[in-house]
Amino acid sequence: MTQDFLTSEIFLQAGDALLLCDLQGQLLAANPAACKLLRMSGERLQQLTLQQLEVGGASPSRLLVPGLYALNLLCGDELNLPVEVRVSRIERTGEPDCLLLVARNISERSSEAGRLLEQNNLFSNIINNIPHSIYWKDRDLVYAGGNFNFAADVGLDSPQQLVGTTAEELPRGSEDSLLFQQCDQEVMIKDFPLLDFEEQHQREDGSLATLLTSRVPLKGPDGKVSGVLGIYTDITARRLAEMTLEKSEGRYKALSQEFQTVLDGIPDSLMLLDRDLKIVWANSNTSALLGDDFDDIPGRFCHQLWEHSDDPCDDCVARQSFASGKTVDAIRKHADGRIWGIKVCPIKDASGKVVNVVHLASDITEKKKLRDEADRAGRLAALGELSAGVAHEINNPNGLLLLNLPLLEDVFNDALPILQERFDREGEYTLAGLPFSMLREDLPRLLSELREGATRIRQIVDDLKNFVRSDPGELEGPFAIGPSIEKVLRLAGNTLKKSTDNFHYELADDLSLLKGNAAQIEQVLLNLLLNACNSLPDRQCAIELRVQMAQGRESMLIEVADQGCGISEADLPHVTDPFFTTRRELGGTGLGLSIAARIVREHGGRLHFASEPGQGTTVALELPTQKDETDDRFAG
Repeated sequence: MTQDFLTSEIFLQAGDALLLCDLQGQLLAANPAACKLLRMSGERLQQLTLQQLEVGGASPSRLLVPGLYALNLLCGDELNLPVEVRVSRIERTGEPDCLLLVARNISERSSEAGRLLEQNNLFSNIINNIPHSIYWKDRDLVYAGGNFNFAADVGLDSPQQLVGTTAEELPRGSEDSLLFQQCDQEVMIKDFPLLDFEEQHQREDGSLATLLTSRVPLKGPDGKVSGVLGIYTDITARRLAEMTLEKSEGRYKALSQEFQTVLDGIPDSLMLLDRDLKIVWANSNTSALLGDDFDDIPGRFCHQLWEHSDDPCDDCVARQSFASGKTVDAIRKHADGRIWGIKVCPIKDASGKVVNVVHLASDITEKKKLRDEADRAGRLAALGELSAGVAHEINNPNGLLLLNLPLLEDVFNDALPILQERFDREGEYTLAGLPFSMLREDLPRLLSELREGATRIRQIVDDLKNFVRSDPGELEGPFAIGPSIEKVLRLAGNTLKKSTDNFHYELADDLSLLKGNAAQIEQVLLNLLLNACNSLPDRQCAIELRVQMAQGRESMLIEVADQGCGISEADLPHVTDPFFTTRRELGGTGLGLSIAARIVREHGGRLHFASEPGQGTTVALELPTQKDETDDRFAG
């Protein structure tokens, strides 16, 4: 029977490896599939015993006992082959019983099992080492597993102790357990996860912990919910830190806003510069003063903002402060004419290195003007005091000249007939070394020139007195401009006739009364008319005097326009400066317009000059009027 089986198609064509051995383990036969699986010939196999074929096999071999085994068999001369072997005992009639071994290659199954074991170990390592507590339950809310963190939270030594228990059976149950189970149940019923929500949990010591929790439904191969996975972490410390940080940030923001408000309240330009001269920060007035958009200022170079240049200034005060580590002051004139006072202060780190500088720029244009005017006023005050003393010293002897000149003129006029009689009788003779015939003609002229010179000295002295006068004088009240103009035209009539053949004046109707001192306004008008006459190059050039009410009738506008030589652009700002004159060689003192400007200012008016060299000058005098009163006594 055995021989028939060994030569049967079933034995030879079987896909599984078939081995036949006696009850002592000596191999008797092997089919082709066994030879192929074990990489040995039938003859080689028949020389082996089961103990020799099993890698690491014991003596006697366990394969002598019928059953199912997983073990390693010798494959070829060196390799081990994982196989599953089923051993059966075959009874033979007339022959000793034998064993039939059916072997199958399970190397792939072993590799897969190894991979599963490796993945399981990796999964265990992950869930047991992440800083979260993790558990999972079945649909009956029975724990199926968890990690060490969760086991410790509920009072267990290992996750294995968790399997098969419920929340009520845990050593550290809490009043929150029922609520947590309700949440687990809700996730499974609704088949919808609850992610990143906060729960309050009472610790054993009675304190409250804040847990950041997520629950996710677990599903089986059929897609149905089979349980729930929960994961949470204690964020109590984080929440406390966040609350502390929020309070700190709130205080910082409030302080920052206060600081920003203070800096923006500074009426000057304030900037923080780094070592590359880039603007780190600037207050709002930097934008307002320089006309640049506030959001575009940080990140720009200071010389781009101030000088509109890509290159730093040659005498950059910021660089000087970085180099010296000291505060640097400077005064700079901007392209638009403004003058800036600049102060740059260094900011140092703990080692003493300058890391930033604070750039403070103040517009001192008006301040400098006021300072210059104050200096000028001081010099003029000193000059005024000197002038007053000089005027007094000059006025006394000049008064004697004016007092005695009429007497000398009378003496000469009375003596002239006697002297002429002698000349007629004796002929030419000399007086004071001069021929009488010459003296008779020149002496009246000399006396007249003496009178004119003394009169001019008296006028200059009076101008000096008016210039240094601190009292604005008595403003007498409302007066009509018509009679005052008529008086001025009479006084200047001779000069006007000598200077021009084209004098015109226009006087508007219904002129209001002016407020102030009529005599002083007449002095101003006379000075303007005489200046216009002095500017004319010939008699063909015209002078115009126009008087009209300004818009709103709150002021009167008096204009004196001439076609004279005009005033240069450089001289125009100085025409009312004391002692400024372009007619010094012709006897000009430079006090007329200065006194006129002061009188106008004392009357609350304005004096404006417009001139074009070679074309002429227009002087506009604007004076406030007396309300609700009209001058109807004079019309042009």
